[in-house]
Formats: sequence, structure tokens, C-alpha cells
Amino acid sequence: MTVVIRSFYILFICITTILAQSPTISLIDNINDYTNFGYTDCWGYTDTEGNQYTLLGVNQGVSILDLSDLENIYEVEFVDWIRQGWYDIKTYRDSIL
Repeated sequence: MTVVIRSFYILFICITTILAQSPTISLIDNINDYTNFGYTDCWGYTDTEGNQYTLLGVNQGVSILDLSDLENIYEVEFVDWIRQGWYDIKTYRDSIL
């Protein structure tokens, strides 16, 4: 399976899983900046000030996207990750696991 096909498959699974859990969700943007690496997981995070972020797992790291302004979603930071391949992202308090 090529990286591109695998990336679309992973995004499809993430989107269908989210839609299955929340019938009122709306697609607000399509971010696909890491097609050469592939995606592994997506997770939401809200900080203590109420700002919302998406933690997007990429085979080479984690892309942190700011969702505070839905008309201007942008990457806050990319955290390099040593591990390659599939992994899940979760949060505990203010840490990414």
C-alpha cells in the first residue's frame, strides 16, 4: 500500500469514527500538509484558557493545530517524533502521551 493511499485510509477512519460518535460534527477544513509521511491519529485538546487544538499524528511527529479561529486554522508547532509507524495520541493534563 502506498503512503498516499494509507494516508487517505487513515483520515477516512478518523473522520468516520468521529462522525459515528457525534452526528452534529461539521467538516471545517481539510489539512493535508504531510502527505509524504502519512498520518496515524488525531486527538483534540483544550488548554486551561479554553483554546482548542488538534493533535495530528504524523509518522515523523505530531502536528499541533490551533482551532481558536476556525477561519484561520494554523500549525502552532511540529514536534519531531523518533518513533515511526502507527501510534495513538492521547493527553493527560498538559502532556501528550
